[in-house]
Amino acid sequence: MGLRSLRFTDSLDVLAAVFRANRSLSETDPSVVQRIDDVRDLTVTGIRPFGHQLDGDHLGAVDELRIEWVPDVLRLAIPVAAP
Repeated sequence: MGLRSLRFTDSLDVLAAVFRANRSLSETDPSVVQRIDDVRDLTVTGIRPFGHQLDGDHLGAVDELRIEWVPDVLRLAIPVAAP
């Protein structure tokens, strides 16, 4: 999921969808949230060093963070909202 807007009201809608059991992010207004399924890697570049963490452990501050999807390395269980 990618945010198309960082306006306060749009961010609240996305945050509410994350915490509401009966609503999925994919139901959020498409002008705010975009689902992209074919991304294999991405690079996040900051205007200054930014902290990042993995599994709750702080890994330090970096200027750039490269995230890569590697198939079959980690199994994810994603809960689905009840109908």
